[in-house]
Amino acid sequence: MIQLIEQHFSTIIICFTILIGGLIVFKVYKFKMLIALDMGWKKYENGNLSQECRARNIWDYSFFPGLSRLWHQSEWQTALAMFILLFLLFIYLYTKDDKLYNLLGLNFGVVIGMMIKRN
Repeated sequence: MIQLIEQHFSTIIICFTILIGGLIVFKVYKFKMLIALDMGWKKYENGNLSQECRARNIWDYSFFPGLSRLWHQSEWQTALAMFILLFLLFIYLYTKDDKLYNLLGLNFGVVIGMMIKRN
């Protein structure tokens, strides 16, 4: 198996690049079509124009809408941020690196500010 991969490594890279490039082109096309459809959408109330375009959710514009929807609708964002910061804190306590200390100070301030703003 390893010998086969070594023999056809350039072909695998080219196929992977074409696949990813095709996915990116398709997603950009889909994004432009969504914007064009939204700009053509108009809402009327009693014969008067009340809304000129449709407001979509943020995950409709994502490359992976299912994952983006789960991320934006869940409350796991703060928990994940706190877990990462605690992990970085334990690394700092082990290494005592000044750059990591500055990073932690900045990020703890941002997370605490977001939690205060949310309430």
